[in-house]
Amino acid sequence: AAPPVVLTERALAGLLPAGDAALLEVEDAGQWPAARRRPAGPAPDDLAYVIYTSGSTGAPKGIAVPHRGAVNNLLDLNDTYGVGPGDRVLGLSSPSFDMFVYETLGILAAGGAVVMPHPDRARDPHHWVDLVRRHRVTVWNSAPALADAFVRAGEERNVRLPKLRVAFFGGDWIPVPLPGRFRRLAPGLAFIALGGATEASVHSITYPVGEVDPAWTSIPYGRPMVNQQAVVLTPALEPAPVGVPGELCLAGTGLTRGYLGRPGLTADRYRPHPGAGTGPAPAGARLYRTGDLARTRADGVIELIGRLDHQVKLRGLRIELGEIESVLRRHPGVDRAVVAARGSGDERRLIGYLVPVPDGAAAPAAAELRALLRAELPEYMVPAVFVTLDALPLSPNGKVDRAALPEPDAAADRAAAAYVAPRDDTELVLAALWAELLEVDRVGAGDDFFALGGHSLLATRLASAVLETFGVELPLRELFEAPTLAEQAQRLAARGRAAGTDVAAVAGIAAALLEMTDEEAHGLLAQHDEHRGHQEHEESRA
Repeated sequence: AAPPVVLTERALAGLLPAGDAALLEVEDAGQWPAARRRPAGPAPDDLAYVIYTSGSTGAPKGIAVPHRGAVNNLLDLNDTYGVGPGDRVLGLSSPSFDMFVYETLGILAAGGAVVMPHPDRARDPHHWVDLVRRHRVTVWNSAPALADAFVRAGEERNVRLPKLRVAFFGGDWIPVPLPGRFRRLAPGLAFIALGGATEASVHSITYPVGEVDPAWTSIPYGRPMVNQQAVVLTPALEPAPVGVPGELCLAGTGLTRGYLGRPGLTADRYRPHPGAGTGPAPAGARLYRTGDLARTRADGVIELIGRLDHQVKLRGLRIELGEIESVLRRHPGVDRAVVAARGSGDERRLIGYLVPVPDGAAAPAAAELRALLRAELPEYMVPAVFVTLDALPLSPNGKVDRAALPEPDAAADRAAAAYVAPRDDTELVLAALWAELLEVDRVGAGDDFFALGGHSLLATRLASAVLETFGVELPLRELFEAPTLAEQAQRLAARGRAAGTDVAAVAGIAAALLEMTDEEAHGLLAQHDEHRGHQEHEESRA
């Protein structure tokens, strides 16, 4: 950042790297040189602050925010929701997270107060509940995950928070059940979803959440705030038609200068506005490419689909992880859901992580989740494994930390599931084919081919193995429709009847072969071939 002055404490001064900055120690405040004030004060386009964000790449980048955009944002929220001297907010956001800007500058500029948690209990939701009640906090401002923890603590204690009147949420997906749960603690609460990017002065889009539609898979993103613009563009930076996904781009008063000291990155993410010189975009206007995948509804409300950098490629197929997460969140037993791709090459697979709703009921079964996903999505988008967590891992800013998601324990998952041994020769032989392809020791009647690590390429090989073993074709489509061992055995028997083949008899021979030594099996197969050759000779003569 190359600041000219660094404010520090004496105990920390020796830890700072050497540089040209003047160090001012707070213990010597009375001896600091007199401040040089600019008589006219800062102009709207002067720099207000630089805040560093890792974004999705993990590479820190400083975003230079002028006064104009920050003040526009704070005034819009305060004016719209009547925030003033009687209001108090709980200070939860890290100073490195831009929601901190509203918690401090926004509330204090309105004459309100910030209630700070005790440092030793800063991450204790029960402490937050105590503070909100004791100090009659009226405004909530946080990432959704922190609000979820707060609501859980309030539910456990059955508290009521009548003074809490407005809640702002930003920075991450909002669980669909959260507005209803929060309002049970704080009746009449104005629940405001905020969207945008640090590059556009924190917030650009707002959606006041009224009654939650049970059909929603996510909370709508909303419409642009005052003096802000939000457009969904195609890869050619042309407006995407209504309902067609594209990249969300932001413009207007909130647009920041760019990345401090990184002109190349600034030029890549801040592009010339395609509508510059027309309508609300003045000549020379720019827009910021957020990297968010979104679409515009017919009523003008923007819906967020996911992140463009959360797309993965699996065996040549491009997958938008946000689509899978969106369907998972439709399950009434799922509170939060994240999907990640783990592994490499042909072993790469999708893992679903979920947090159950906090009602004490058991987490949804994997089979239930797969059925829900298969009704909406192609098989290659159905996670191989599901991991249930008490909570998703969070970064210091309260966002989901995908890098900290645990590796699934497949062995533990299988041990926890009820094992049903193959019940007849057909299932026994199919289980042997699965075990060889999937390289597993045990296959049960209720096991799912794809949950054991199967994928489209292995399914193709399984179809070939079934045809070679049973003499009956089981199309690839049916393997996807009937992924469990028992279902495939039933489909195979039905296909055999239609083709005039006794699948059970063939399975009996194959099962007997499995019990034999290689030498015995070769002898039996030789007899079978000799008998079959004699049969064909007699048929030929006839």
